[in-house]
Amino acid sequence: LWIDAAGGVYITDPFYRPIEGREVEFTGVYYIPADDTPVRLATASLANPDAIAGARNGGPVYIATTGDGMIWAHDVEVSGVLSNPRVFAERPA
Repeated sequence: LWIDAAGGVYITDPFYRPIEGREVEFTGVYYIPADDTPVRLATASLANPDAIAGARNGGPVYIATTGDGMIWAHDVEVSGVLSNPRVFAERPA
């Protein structure tokens, strides 16, 4: 998990077994706002997001994925949604 400057929390939701029968049929990153508004899906575009970090100064959020071995950078929208995914680095095998 990663806590942003506003006190909101991002959590990753990887899944390492076949996804059939699961209540949610994708892996994602969720945002829990600090102001008691509902939890929201920040992104569902990643294959098994399993690590997350970012700068508290409003820079990008970085997410490592096991599905493709990449580290992705995302911009953070005011709502907590992550946008503009781009490869930051490829993790060594």
